[in-house]
Amino acid sequence: MRVKCRITYCNSSLKNPIKLTKPPRLITTEIHTLSLDEIHQLTSTMKQQISNNISSTYKINYYASYIATKIALGTGMRLGEVFGLCWDCVDLIHGTISVRRTIQTSTKGQVFQDTKTKTSRRCIPISQELQNELITYKEFQSNYAKELGDKWADSYGVVISGTFGKILSTSNFKSRYFIPILKQLGLDHITFHDLRHTHATLLLSQKINPKIVQERLGHSTITLTLDTYSHLVPDIQKETVKALDNLGI
Repeated sequence: MRVKCRITYCNSSLKNPIKLTKPPRLITTEIHTLSLDEIHQLTSTMKQQISNNISSTYKINYYASYIATKIALGTGMRLGEVFGLCWDCVDLIHGTISVRRTIQTSTKGQVFQDTKTKTSRRCIPISQELQNELITYKEFQSNYAKELGDKWADSYGVVISGTFGKILSTSNFKSRYFIPILKQLGLDHITFHDLRHTHATLLLSQKINPKIVQERLGHSTITLTLDTYSHLVPDIQKETVKALDNLGI
């Protein structure tokens, strides 16, 4: 019995529908960073706010907002990572912060989520100054919790806590404790994410290896770090040439 096979030839004249579409354009946003003077203005003003409101019901909110800002500047952590930070991921003896969780806003409010990628789960060494700030803040938070007694509702041990111990709302933080200070200082073009950019820019300007900066930020690749902060690459290249000249190569 013979079986006839019909061979169908591809018609090369058929149009590829993919070629009829336009690829999405890569939209890059301008990076804003703070100078060292602006950093000191921001943090000192926020710290003064704590003193001004030390008798307020919301004193913990002012202090937590200051600490959130210090953590972002000192580690380059994202907003969700900072507000999802719990004390079990803060090593105040060895001076490290482990990024394991993030906060996502949903219909149920702010909920914890595990960090999605291997590179975003990281351990960040912190400065002695930030370490000392966290030690002092933790003691303040502990004493405040004792004052509230049963009203303190924190069962996770969150670092950036609100009035009754739960996570301070990120929108509440920005609208009441962060943006007003920026406007007061004439820095209203700055966003919280710009604190992350500031951290990276300061490190790269101090000739810190971009690979180290990548690891601190939790970027998936070194390419992403270099592309984001390409404005600093020429300075790095100049230093490379200078090093070669010093070696006589």
